Parts: sequence; structure tokens; C-alpha cells
Amino acid sequence: MVTTNPGGFMMTAGFAEKATELYNFPVDKNDVWIVTFPKAGTNWVSEMAWLIGNDLDYSGAKKSLDMRVRLFEKVHQGMICSLERTRLNSLKPPRYIKTHLPFYLLPPKLLDTSKVIYVARNPKDVVVSWYYHHKLTKYLGFNGNLDEFIDFFIKDEVMYSPYWPHVLEAWKFRHHPNMLFVFYEDLKENLPNELQRIANHLGKDLLDEEIETLHEHLTFDNFKINPAVNKEEGKERGVLNKSGSFIRNGKVGDWQYQFTPEMNEKIERWIACNTEDTDLEFTYTLDYQD
Repeated sequence: MVTTNPGGFMMTAGFAEKATELYNFPVDKNDVWIVTFPKAGTNWVSEMAWLIGNDLDYSGAKKSLDMRVRLFEKVHQGMICSLERTRLNSLKPPRYIKTHLPFYLLPPKLLDTSKVIYVARNPKDVVVSWYYHHKLTKYLGFNGNLDEFIDFFIKDEVMYSPYWPHVLEAWKFRHHPNMLFVFYEDLKENLPNELQRIANHLGKDLLDEEIETLHEHLTFDNFKINPAVNKEEGKERGVLNKSGSFIRNGKVGDWQYQFTPEMNEKIERWIACNTEDTDLEFTYTLDYQD
């Protein structure tokens, strides 16, 4: 692993060789970017954005999401893939691009040029989901327990850390006209409303019946069994372990069933320390969710 200076961003060693190339990537006014910290609903929102932007082409959406919405810093077995820039440049506009990189490592003209959707998820659920992803993904090679992972997470010692600069930098840009800041918890509480917000941001009009059909397509039960998005083929390719699943739970508040009181107290202190000078607030439980 390597870390950036400044920023302390932690990434696989291959990132050091490709960081400048990624930073200088030529963005386009027709691009649509989905920016998130890992496990904040990246693929869920990518599917939403692609379908809305492509006039609800459900037939086209049968193609792998990874081919329709490219991961900017494509990682394979711990290395940044050198061919991804070529693949991105070869895509016909509009290009749909997802990334977990923080804004300070992305092309500096991105927000002034392209449409951006930033998705933020409460850190308690993020740490649980990121932990299970580490257990699932072979090259990450994590063999510890959740309590140990939380320690690594709050010390900014896991891939794509640190969490707070990532989210707070995006929060600072939330009023930019090309930026749509979306909370994962709002998506779970009222998906039809958030689908309309995303459509408006992308300059699309959706009828009520179209929202209803898209909502059904995106429900967790349907998303989990959708072969275009659930990455089950990764188990056959040997990238993922046989046990576990990429689309695992999706619920707001799953942390309640995972944390001990001591774990929760530890992460509460960390949250309080990092949010005392900001008006950013998260929802950690919901009475109702899709």
C-alpha cells in the first residue's frame, strides 16, 4: 500500500505510478461521474444514473454494469490497470464513470465540466460493509475481525482512507450547479423522490409510471439477483471468495446488529471528533426503508 502526501490517501502500490495520469485525465461536458467512498451505494446509484441517462434502456442494462459505468481507477489484484484510460477515452459520449477517489485526486476541472453525483453513507454502515467486502475480496487479504477492522478504519489504515476528508470535501461542493449530493439513507427512505432528483440533475423527465418501474428494478431483492450488477462471476474468476456476496445487505442501521457497545462507543468518539466543526449530519437508523 501507499499513501499520498498531502492527504494521507491510502491506495494500492500501483496508484503511485498512475496518480498523475488519473489527475490529468481529460474530462468532458457530457460525462456523468458517480463519486463515493467505497460501499456507499456506488453500483446502485450507477445503475440508476445509467438507466435514467439512457432513457430507461432495460435491454441495454442487461450488459455488465462494469462495462456501462467504468471504474476510473480500475483495480485488479491490487494494481491500477494501465489500460483503463484508453478504454475510457474510447467510450462514446456520454461516458458514465464511477470512482472512489476523493475530489483532490480527481481531475481539477471535473466539477466545472461534467455532471457529478456524490453519494454519502453513514460511516457506521460503511465500516461494516467495507469489512465484509475485505473478507470477500481475495486480493485485500484481510483475516481479522470487525473490531480490528474498525481500529484500522478510524486510523485511516484501510484502502481508500481517510473517510472524513473524502465526504467533507464533497459536502463543501454540494451547492455547485454540476454537483448533486445524495445521502444513501435518503435513497433507502424515499427512492422515488431521489430518482426524480437524479433525473432532474441529468436533464431528464420521468413519468410517475417510469419512476415506479425503475423503483421496482432497483429494489434490494431484485438488485441482489441481477447478474449484470451482483458480480457473482467474480467467484468463478477467482477474484472473490465463494462465501459472501458483493450485494450483501443494503440496509440502513445494519451496524446495530454488528457492533458491540464498546465498538459503538469507539466509533461514536471518532465521529464526534471529526464532525464538531461541520454541519454535515448522518441518519443512522430508519423506521421505514425500501
